[in-house]
Amino acid sequence: MTAGGKKILFCGCAHNGILNVLETLERNFGSDFFPDLVIGGFHLMKRTEFSEVDTAEVTEIANRLKSYKAHFATCHCTGLPVFNQMKEIMGEQLSYVRSGDEVLIE
Repeated sequence: MTAGGKKILFCGCAHNGILNVLETLERNFGSDFFPDLVIGGFHLMKRTEFSEVDTAEVTEIANRLKSYKAHFATCHCTGLPVFNQMKEIMGEQLSYVRSGDEVLIE
């Protein structure tokens, strides 16, 4: 989808991993099609405490996402603890959206 000349990827809940979604998009459509904005859940929420391995995986995902020029807006299935960890790494490149929020595309 495009809006205001910006390319947008809505990925819902990325059950297979947000990195897999982005790599598949790039492989199938090329880097010229890569979105300016990615909206979707990262499917990283857990019902139990995060282990050191889990925390390291989240750090790796955040660092890989940070290497893209896109802005990422994530939601419920990412979970707030994971969002907060990723936000420390990604800064303004990451935002959280909730049901009813409005996403402005400039």
